[in-house]
Amino acid sequence: MRDVDDSAFLVLLWLLAAAAVLPGALDLPFLRGAVPTASQLNSLVGRATLAALSLFAALTLVRVAGTRPTPVFGALASMWGLLLAVSWIVGDRDVTLVRSLLLLLVAITLSLCKVRLPRLLWHARLILRVYLVLCVVSVLVMPEYAWSSPTGRQWLGVPQFVGVALHPNALGPIAALALLLELGSRGRRYLRWIFGALALTVLVLAQSRGGWLGGVLGLSIFLLVPEGRISARRALMIIQGVIGAALVVLFVMSDVDSEDITNGRLGLWTAIIDRSAQSWLLGNGIDAFSAANRFDYGFAVWAGQGHNQVLDTFFTGGLLGVALMLVLVVLCAVWALRTGPQRRIAVAAFAILFVDMVVESPLRPALSATGLMSVIVLAIISAHGERWSEVGSISKLAPSADLRREW
Repeated sequence: MRDVDDSAFLVLLWLLAAAAVLPGALDLPFLRGAVPTASQLNSLVGRATLAALSLFAALTLVRVAGTRPTPVFGALASMWGLLLAVSWIVGDRDVTLVRSLLLLLVAITLSLCKVRLPRLLWHARLILRVYLVLCVVSVLVMPEYAWSSPTGRQWLGVPQFVGVALHPNALGPIAALALLLELGSRGRRYLRWIFGALALTVLVLAQSRGGWLGGVLGLSIFLLVPEGRISARRALMIIQGVIGAALVVLFVMSDVDSEDITNGRLGLWTAIIDRSAQSWLLGNGIDAFSAANRFDYGFAVWAGQGHNQVLDTFFTGGLLGVALMLVLVVLCAVWALRTGPQRRIAVAAFAILFVDMVVESPLRPALSATGLMSVIVLAIISAHGERWSEVGSISKLAPSADLRREW
């Protein structure tokens, strides 16, 4: 099989990060009174990054055509392709569908590009560091917009930290993944400690319970799962730890109102199940949770997604979409558990994504920070599980000289 340079994958990842993060980071509300063109600048940057992402993805797709696709991103592209087909059938052909088509193009291109895990981890760590720095900058330049409403959830009198994310629940898992990658780094110690402490601070201040749970589970797996073959004793310890953690969670939740701890998600999940009876096979399309459609289905105003990946996929893509999603999840689990030098990071990253899938919908085809986090996790799992002996020389597994110094 033809060898493919991994620079195309990394450039696509950076362009995807720019398209997902920059428009929100450049949304400077404090300038709107003084600079009338602030909103136009934000829109211009958004269109420019989308155009660059589309052009590079199309050119790369032509270049790598004929390459064997990787199973993980191939499954993601299949799931998104089905959602797009359903949307076209039900008649949703607006801007959301166009952006989803662009993301499908990116997913197909990523499935045909190969990337070496050391280089991927270095670039993913750098992307998340830039994101954390932007969150810090948001506190300095627009502190009134970097925190959620004082009437919302507070911890020790401190409101939830938002930074440049759209919501604290989107910021939490990203911070958890950033903390994991810093702990797994072998680069300069002082930078690891600085950005690790910054990621932990952002994770705590975001007050995202899903982010906290994903971070605790991911870090526990990172400490318990060995890089080599898992012994029966270690496997038993891991199973006991998971069961113990589940019992603790059930004990804590036994005296807590379920509607309160899920912030109304139980009511939304019940409504999704009730309204899926007439479209159980193919669903209602990607745009079913849009502002224009959610009221028609009787959903709450905050229900811009299903807040559960299975139910979200079931409502938008039906049973066929759920089947493809389960194929993707099983592939991720199997590939993450493959023996290798970075299995701990792959399994821990999958745990963070899996927890987020319980309370959010990170695998939706959307240009967002949550979507970027999902792509990074899937890329880590795919690169870890890929058999490089089928792609090229085994010597290419070693990182280049400039990356051995790792930030």
